[in-house]
Amino acid sequence: MSERRSFCLLVVVALVSIAIPASATENPEIQPLGNEILLAGVYSDQWVAGSDLVGIGQAAGKRISLTGTFHHLFESEHGIDNTDHILEQAWNAQTTPVANLEIMVSAAEIANGSYDAHIAQWAARVKSWTDKGAGRSLLIAPLQEMNGNWVPYGMDPAGFKSAYRRIVDISRGVGLDATKVRWVFAPNAWSVEPFRTADYYPGEDIVDFVGISVYNFGAAVSRWTGIWDSGLAVLDELRSFAPYKPFLITQVGSSSAGGDRDAWLRDLFNAAAWDPNVVGLVYFNFNKETDWKVWDGANLAPGWREGMSLASATHVWPLRRWFQPGPLAFTPYTGRFADDDQLEVQQDVEWLAERGIVSGCTERHFCPNQWVSREQAATFLVRALDLAPSEQDFFADDEGSPHEPNINTLAAAGLAQPCGTDAFCPTALVSRQQLAAMLAPALALSPSQSRQFGDFTGSMADPWGAVTRLEMVKVLRTSLRALAPVPVWNANLPWLF
Repeated sequence: MSERRSFCLLVVVALVSIAIPASATENPEIQPLGNEILLAGVYSDQWVAGSDLVGIGQAAGKRISLTGTFHHLFESEHGIDNTDHILEQAWNAQTTPVANLEIMVSAAEIANGSYDAHIAQWAARVKSWTDKGAGRSLLIAPLQEMNGNWVPYGMDPAGFKSAYRRIVDISRGVGLDATKVRWVFAPNAWSVEPFRTADYYPGEDIVDFVGISVYNFGAAVSRWTGIWDSGLAVLDELRSFAPYKPFLITQVGSSSAGGDRDAWLRDLFNAAAWDPNVVGLVYFNFNKETDWKVWDGANLAPGWREGMSLASATHVWPLRRWFQPGPLAFTPYTGRFADDDQLEVQQDVEWLAERGIVSGCTERHFCPNQWVSREQAATFLVRALDLAPSEQDFFADDEGSPHEPNINTLAAAGLAQPCGTDAFCPTALVSRQQLAAMLAPALALSPSQSRQFGDFTGSMADPWGAVTRLEMVKVLRTSLRALAPVPVWNANLPWLF
């Protein structure tokens, strides 16, 4: 067998045994800050919340790592230390508090110093709690959702930035340094016009995390929205002004009215796990504007359980690496795409993209788990094999497709696999068997070797199963290695299979 055909057989291996590697670290404390893991949490509606927080973890089979809390500036000024109680409930459940600090006055009043003494008192309460030791630490999000018109401190970017900085400076002044508190800029996902979220950003020197509120209000209140329309679409906007900050989905919730909430939750966890900046999410487990609850103390939404079953959904507590002296070190991703850093074939994705063979599903995302259609496969193959264009129109069902020229080019080269008379079925998903049949002639396999492409007997993969973009990269890269007269890849990279 020729060297080329030996390489070609590796393509067969790729088609029948591709598996996406797990992304979680085996010891989360080695890398507790980065896109290798996802920390999940909830807001509990219970005043004595400890058992509620532990219960949701038991029901899911995995503990949560974060607890969302709401604090009012005057909550402990009447002889009862409510601040300590709220934070201690979270800590005793082995979670780190994500504390939203509301001051229900205008941003200008906070910025001009009118509430300095009250801020100092509240910060001193927090300091007393952290001084109990055992690693006690928390995240604080001052004046959350400041880009909305439903809070009195909202709609004033300049006032908010001054007020935020004043709160942080006063808190640091009472001893809440980076070993005890990290600071969160936590806008709503969508900003009320005429301002943009970036207009409110207080500055890199005083923000450790960027958070957003993401809600699907559902048909009972408004209309059903998917995760992107609910707010995750703004993640790229956040990267435009804070590309090297870790992100938290500091508030998130979905109604069950008008759609499939379990599917919505699965999509949420998957999107958060793949996003290069997102390190955690905190679910709003309340019955308020609508019934947001995924956990009622006895029953857990299957979508939440499935989300928590992801390998990257990890319990880490205490978060010691988050609370070290100095700025928070965080590198979200490298290269062209934001969502390929966890892939063992990241350099292959980047190599193919640099040569125009593959492109992203968006400007910043490769979408490795997205299925490949037959028309997309045609374009990938034409680019990879550098086929000469054809002016002949071979099929009647690809009119108007942006991939039509490449479908015709593939057909002219004798590599297209029609699905019927004058039909290519461009939008149907390409199967492993079909992809193998397209590749075999291009790689000059003999008829018997071509049949091996379709012989998946005893393999782990379904020959008629669809192909993901990640799998397509592995096949293309191996094929190009086979066709190249000399190696054109990094010889130091490990083999893909």
